[in-house]
Amino acid sequence: MATITAKDGKEGAAVAVEYEISEDLAGLEAAFGAEVIANRASASIIVALQGYMRSLQRQGKTAKEIQAAVNEWKPGIKARGKSPQEKLMDQFAGLDPDARKALLKELAGA
Repeated sequence: MATITAKDGKEGAAVAVEYEISEDLAGLEAAFGAEVIANRASASIIVALQGYMRSLQRQGKTAKEIQAAVNEWKPGIKARGKSPQEKLMDQFAGLDPDARKALLKELAGA
C-alpha cells in the first residue's frame, strides 16, 4: 500500500489516498494487464525522451547530434552533467567580446 498525494496548482490543498501498487513488473501486470503496463511505460518513456531532446536543443546541438545522442540514450539513466568548468566556459563563451576582455583583465589582477 502506498500513500499517493496530489495538489491542484500551487495554492490548492493537498489530498492523500492509499493505493495498492506493486513495485515489480509481475505485480503490475497482474493488477493492470500487460497492455496497460506497456502503454503507460511507452508514454512515460516518450515524455522522458522529449525532455532529454529539449535539454540537447538548449545546449545548441544540431538535429544530427541529437539523433546520435538519442541512439545511445536509455530511459532512467541520467547522462553526466557538465562540470563546473564546462559550465563556466559556456557562460564565458556567451559574453560579448568587451565583457570577456574586462573579465580576463580582472582575473589577471586577482
